[in-house]
Amino acid sequence: MENLKDRFWSLAACDQASGDLLRESKRIPTKVAELEAKAEAARDVADASKARVDQADAHRRAKEVELQDTEAQREKFQGQAPMVKTNQEYTALLHEVEVATQKISAIEEEILVAMDESDRRLAEYKIVEKEQGEIEAGLRREIDEYGKRLVEVERDLKVQEERRITEVGLLPDAAKLHYTRIHKRHGTATAWVVNGNCGRCHNQIPPEWINQVIRGEMKACGSCQRILVIPEE
Repeated sequence: MENLKDRFWSLAACDQASGDLLRESKRIPTKVAELEAKAEAARDVADASKARVDQADAHRRAKEVELQDTEAQREKFQGQAPMVKTNQEYTALLHEVEVATQKISAIEEEILVAMDESDRRLAEYKIVEKEQGEIEAGLRREIDEYGKRLVEVERDLKVQEERRITEVGLLPDAAKLHYTRIHKRHGTATAWVVNGNCGRCHNQIPPEWINQVIRGEMKACGSCQRILVIPEE
């Protein structure tokens, strides 16, 4: 009887360890997905900052092109001076040159402002890139650790399963048949007795059944049919 009692206790411990490991194996991918999302968010912050740099640079380049076009237009007007024949045409041409000159001056001011904006955005991006890079690196280290832990958990699950199979093989035929049938149905075939209740389905266990289990007899929960086991003190 004592050997049977010990065997059920060992199987219950194995079931508990396997259950804990299985739950952990399911939590790890969820945690990894959360960390991946945080890493993606960190990249998005850096990418958004870089986009502002590119936008500022594009605005500055557009102003530089506008400046070149306006300067070329002024030169064109200035080149037309020798060809005008009347004072009215000359006055109109001088006006066009003056308008182009004023526009050039305004564009040059805008370019200076755009250059300052580009420099500011670039400085911001370098800070963000460094900070977000450090955040992402830290998250990657966590992800790697979870990956290593998952390998360990899967290895330990295999060990527990091998141990369970060995223990089941040592059970008497009737006990083995009951255990195998309930394990196939529920995934676990043992249940700790906790405060007088089945630790799996929480059904109340009669005191005389608990005494029988203590004596080493096999008793199954009247509700879920799992084999009852008394935890060690």
